[in-house]
Amino acid sequence: MKTSLFFLSILLCFTQSLFAQSPTQTIRGKVIDEQSNAPLIGANVVVIGSQPFIGASTDLDGNFRMDNVPVGRQTLRISYLGYEQREMPNVLVNSGKEMVLEIQLIESIETLREVVVEGTTERGEHLNQMATVSARTFTVEETKRYAGAIDDPARMASSYAGVGVVDGDNDLVIRGNSSRGMLWKMEGIEIPNPNHFSEQGTSGGPISMLNSNMMGTSEFYTGAFPAEYGNGFSGVFDINLRKGNNEKREYSLGVGILGTDLSVEGPFKKGYAGSYLVNYRYSTLAAFSFIGLDIVGDIIPQFQDLSYNIYLPSKKFGTFSLFGLGGSGNVDDQWRTADYDFDEYVQTDMGVTGLTHSYLIGDKTLIKTVGAVMGTKRLYSQFQSDTVTGNQIRQSFGTTNKDMALRINTSVKHKFNAKHTLKTGLIYNHILFDYDEFSNFSGDGKETLLDAKGDGDRWQAYSQWQYRASSRLTFNSGLHYTHFVITDEHRVDPRFGARLQLNDGSALTAGFGTHTKSWDMSVYYATGMDPNGEEYRPNENLKMLQSAHYVLGYERQLTPNIHAKVEAYYQQLGGVPIEENDSSYVSALNSYGGYSNVPMVNKGTGSNYGIELTVERYFQDQFFFMLTSSLFNSTYVGGDGVERNTAHNNNYIHNLQFGKEWNMGSPKHVFGISAKGVWAGGRRTTPILLAASRDAGYTIRDNTRGYEGRLAAYIRPDVQLTYRINGKKASHLIKLDVQNCINRENPWYDYYNPYTDQIESSYQVGILPVLAYKIQF
Repeated sequence: MKTSLFFLSILLCFTQSLFAQSPTQTIRGKVIDEQSNAPLIGANVVVIGSQPFIGASTDLDGNFRMDNVPVGRQTLRISYLGYEQREMPNVLVNSGKEMVLEIQLIESIETLREVVVEGTTERGEHLNQMATVSARTFTVEETKRYAGAIDDPARMASSYAGVGVVDGDNDLVIRGNSSRGMLWKMEGIEIPNPNHFSEQGTSGGPISMLNSNMMGTSEFYTGAFPAEYGNGFSGVFDINLRKGNNEKREYSLGVGILGTDLSVEGPFKKGYAGSYLVNYRYSTLAAFSFIGLDIVGDIIPQFQDLSYNIYLPSKKFGTFSLFGLGGSGNVDDQWRTADYDFDEYVQTDMGVTGLTHSYLIGDKTLIKTVGAVMGTKRLYSQFQSDTVTGNQIRQSFGTTNKDMALRINTSVKHKFNAKHTLKTGLIYNHILFDYDEFSNFSGDGKETLLDAKGDGDRWQAYSQWQYRASSRLTFNSGLHYTHFVITDEHRVDPRFGARLQLNDGSALTAGFGTHTKSWDMSVYYATGMDPNGEEYRPNENLKMLQSAHYVLGYERQLTPNIHAKVEAYYQQLGGVPIEENDSSYVSALNSYGGYSNVPMVNKGTGSNYGIELTVERYFQDQFFFMLTSSLFNSTYVGGDGVERNTAHNNNYIHNLQFGKEWNMGSPKHVFGISAKGVWAGGRRTTPILLAASRDAGYTIRDNTRGYEGRLAAYIRPDVQLTYRINGKKASHLIKLDVQNCINRENPWYDYYNPYTDQIESSYQVGILPVLAYKIQF
């Protein structure tokens, strides 16, 4: 009894000390010109509403520092003579980590005074000022705040207008487009799909390799993107990594169902502005299995990933950054039926490492070069053996596909004055591949489906110009050129955007662009047999896909904290690979990736059109919400000449995301709840012929009615609970994220089950609770 009272008294003292203390933290960083990246000397940075007043001015290098800032959400105001004033709301300050910011200001064309433009603060503003329409800047804090995001930017993006995500694969389906049209970039250069267990050619995967500990403010585009982006036709994820703390060493440890990660950052030496940031994560379920705790059964996904960003500034030669991301994952699935044993093994590896060099000439010209090497490996094998003998292989299939690339991207950005900015770049891609796929059925011998290796080049160049005709009217225009050496193609894609700010706090926007996309090397080097029994490559001359985007938008600031935006769009696709068969409805627009040696020709077409609404209340007074509604139609024409629904034509997607926080006595203890609801049209399917399926004993579909059917509507509510504690030297976060909290059965596909003689459905992910704890110190 005495022992219990002793520990109880210790606990009470600890709790009282937490509530009694008033922890503070440092906010520091750099203020630069948005176009040239030149430091701004003498800019003022203040914490709005601080008592006593907290503020600072930037030094000769553009750096500022504010100490003893109370923990909690703060709003910063940044001003500089001749530049547009900027406000940064909801900067989350916690006791375990310094807040280090890089703040960009836009020069005003109304010189010699500070200009405040309503509705153009960080709330809803684009990081890339050459983006006019269909662009969204997102922060790491949003990936943590949104219910269902689980710190994953792709899952967070599913809350945006026009974006749908497939539960299990996490594929991004934007405005009815195939996920194969996504472009991923990191630190300004194209990278492979950064997800574990991804299929070749897709944009997603069940578990993201991107870690919120590493990410800085980044960009997401859904159409008519600026001229610097090529080799994508549906959307762009442009990821920026943050720099490590260059004054003190800091740590972060996170433990959750999806993984256990550790990050460390800090300076190399006192007085040097360089820093390092490293994060490593390992599958928590695999770690439990290693010690004999099989929480989820026999099928356990094992994965690990590593990311880093090493910042190395110099006094005379500019700044250098060494960055990287890599991961490996595998899962082994074994099961038995009355007659056969099955063993299915999947392994995916991905890695990228690169070097960035930035050099500022004067205060007007920025030269930036990024070089990176990268690669992916996908291994899949399936074996089926006789249950009785256990050693007779009835059938087997295997694939080992390796993709590698060397990429170099160099650009020059010159700011002539406040009205005119020009950015020009050259991109070189050297692509290497090594593919091996085989099958062996009933012991008839190994049949090679694909055995190819080689390399090829893709050159790209772009130039984009911004003209600010007045403080209210901006034009962005440019060209993107692509030369795909493998098929000897040359494409020039024009881009244009305009924004007109009206007097009533609203704005009109317009954007147009054509976009080109080459296919994976496995498409060009897939082998087949011609009518004479000779091996050939049916798709080696397949051309790139072309897409034209047209976007019109209207934005309005309804209140200081509520912003509304409507966008209407039309997308036309041409040169789409289809089967040259007047009875075929096959099209590359419906593919989710993977290998295929079906002969294709560039005679298909497609179109997507729709309207999107976003109403967003920015995080203010500890409350936010975002409502998005998308109505769209996505169709294509295949070899049979019939216009059909694409596989992604859900027709509607509605999202409601909201959240609220409460201080539990003080900002040191904060409880939060957020929720998300999704209501979307059901997946498209080709109707099943029941009588024919019964006769055959397996699923037979009516191929004359491709994608005419529709499964039940997709409905998924998510909820997230958080509790944040700010101690004197460390901050703690406990989070429970429950996806599909009502365990709704959302159909994935339908099939004929010969054992029940019924048409049944396979379902997407059910209820998924994800508990996580993080400490920063």
